Amino acid sequence: MNTTQDDAYVLGVLSRRIHVTWALAQGSTLEDRPVYVKTRCFGTFPFPAATSEQQAAIREKAEALDAHRKTRLVQHPALTMTTMYNVLEKLRAATPLDPKEQVIHDQGLVTTLRVLHGELDALVQAAYGWPHRPGRAAAPDGAECPA
Repeated sequence: MNTTQDDAYVLGVLSRRIHVTWALAQGSTLEDRPVYVKTRCFGTFPFPAATSEQQAAIREKAEALDAHRKTRLVQHPALTMTTMYNVLEKLRAATPLDPKEQVIHDQGLVTTLRVLHGELDALVQAAYGWPHRPGRAAAPDGAECPA
């Protein structure tokens, strides 16, 4: 997610499944691919009425997530965000990793990436006042989707 906002709190909220769910519902498509339409996806997105403490916690966790990704990419130049997140999706789906994916997992510390995302999801959900169930992410309509 790229944003012109210089606040890790905004990035933290926009980086979560809650916003992804919103953007997929509000955006458009090109053939079979989703298209992010800023005026419909960002401009109408209902940010949580977070307390200053909640904003600080989300900001701190978003910065930790960003630092983790940047560190892994610098330490292992062959890694990419795409390969790390592809492995993360396989972990979430409980799909076995092949040897190449296991190297990506180990170099990218993808389990740590998963934990950071889960913690950030929980903080954002709390800012919305939604209950958190480990391993589940609440969607804006109250439905749940796998984390």
